[in-house]
Amino acid sequence: MNAIELWQETRQVLKDMYGKRLTDGEFQAFLLVAQKLGLDPVSREIIPQVREGQHGRQVAFIVSRDGYLKAAMRDPGFAGLQSMVVREGDTFEIHPSEGKVVHRFGSKRGEILGAWAIAYHKERPPVIFFADFREYYEANKASPTWRTYPSAMIQKVAEVGALRRQFPLSGVVAAEEIGVEPPQAPEVAVEPSRPAPLPSPAPITPEQVGALAQAFSALGLKGEPARELAQRRVERELASIKDLTREEAEDLLAYLEDLAQGLEPFPRVRRGELIGAWLEENPKGAPGVQDLLSLFGQLQEEPEEEAV
Repeated sequence: MNAIELWQETRQVLKDMYGKRLTDGEFQAFLLVAQKLGLDPVSREIIPQVREGQHGRQVAFIVSRDGYLKAAMRDPGFAGLQSMVVREGDTFEIHPSEGKVVHRFGSKRGEILGAWAIAYHKERPPVIFFADFREYYEANKASPTWRTYPSAMIQKVAEVGALRRQFPLSGVVAAEEIGVEPPQAPEVAVEPSRPAPLPSPAPITPEQVGALAQAFSALGLKGEPARELAQRRVERELASIKDLTREEAEDLLAYLEDLAQGLEPFPRVRRGELIGAWLEENPKGAPGVQDLLSLFGQLQEEPEEEAV
């Protein structure tokens, strides 16, 4: 198959995928924009979106997070991307003038507050973007993807926000900016809230599995008690520790290390006994250091039963 035949076949595939929603002119514009940005419509790095509203028919070309990252990485100055989800209980500070973020997980992490991302360039200062979870979730709460993977989705929003500011593409606007004024021509839009397709959260690494095994051992836990504590921490059922995502494993490891540090005066076996007793008395939640120390005090105060 020569290049012309391959292009004709690819064009027909795209026509079958997207052409029914677009006029011939819109479909041609879609192909030209995808070619200009170097994005693959077959892999859904860029897709067309058609809306019928009060301003009439509106067409936008939606670029996924992976597509935007691919475009940014073609810049010779691309120097990396960092991001993380922020939850209640975390220590979190942004220093815009220094181009850095200070973020440490808390021992008890609560609801999602948002996510941050930093896009680095070899010749320009870092760009920091923070995405407020409530703002984006309210706009997308009807989406099953947002309800199932809220932390993954808000992290993608932050990543696209930072990439879009550090590596601007001509003619690209964010999806939330579409529809304020009826567009006169199809626009290219970045829709971080609707990546296609959605990749699964990164799985736990072998290094994290080993680190968690050591952390549980330091607390005198193994087998079912260890799995129960992990389930309480991540708030979902686990067949084994290997079912954790990379982010969950990082959070769990930090939590176990905090427990070990707070229970350092106790022998390892006693640590496991305290945690097991707390889990037995409390059907929900995961204990903090103070919870376990309070339980130890209560056990010390209980009078011993007299021998008969």
